[in-house]
Amino acid sequence: MSTFGPWGAGPPVFFPSLLLLLCSSDRNTSRIAHITAMLQQSLGGLLLEGLQTSNVDIIRHCLQTYATIDKTRDAEALVGQLLVKPYMDEVIVEQIVESHPDGLKIMYASKLLEFVPHHCRLLREVTGGAISSPQLSHLSRALQPS
Repeated sequence: MSTFGPWGAGPPVFFPSLLLLLCSSDRNTSRIAHITAMLQQSLGGLLLEGLQTSNVDIIRHCLQTYATIDKTRDAEALVGQLLVKPYMDEVIVEQIVESHPDGLKIMYASKLLEFVPHHCRLLREVTGGAISSPQLSHLSRALQPS
C-alpha cells in the first residue's frame, strides 16, 4: 500500500477539493473557538440568572445547550464554582472542627446534608427528570470534589 492509503499509487481525484476543505477548516478553527467561548460566557451568565431567579426553563435550556455543544464538563465546573464552592467555604469552618470533639459530625449533619435538597433543588429537578427534560447529570458531577 502506498503512503496515500487505500487509493493506490496516487491521491484520489477529489484530493484538491479535500485539501481546500481542510485549509478552510483550519482558518475557521479560531473563529469557531471564539464563537464557542462567547457562547459559553453567555450560557454561564444565563445559567446563573436561571439559578438566582429559580427559572426552570432557563436552567433546562442552558444545560441542554451545554450538552449540545459537548461542554457539559464546563457546566459542571460552573455549578461547582458558583454554587458548591461558596457554600462549602461558608459552611466548613475549621473552628467548629477544632472546638468540638464531634465538630465534623455536627457540621456535616447540620449544614452539609442540607446543601443538595435546599440549594440544588432546581438542578436536581431538571437533571433528575422530575421536570420533563432529557436525563442530564450535571449536578452529580459538579458535587464531586475537585
